[in-house]
Amino acid sequence: MIDAQQSVTVRLTNNQLGSPTIRLLRSDNSLVTALTWSTTNFNLSTVTLEAGTYVVEVDPADTSTGTITVAVTSP
Repeated sequence: MIDAQQSVTVRLTNNQLGSPTIRLLRSDNSLVTALTWSTTNFNLSTVTLEAGTYVVEVDPADTSTGTITVAVTSP
């Protein structure tokens, strides 16, 4: 749960999924921000969110399997 006007950054580390697409979604599945990236460590852009519940979606490249570590920080 996010407080009103809270800035957050979605941080990804230890990427072993190739070039996954990472999406930050509102509870109605509308897109806040997204990024497809292939390095080991990367971040989505820092965003300021309204109060509510959000989902981080990890979509691996093609049929890739592996792991990635996801953290949501302020900022």
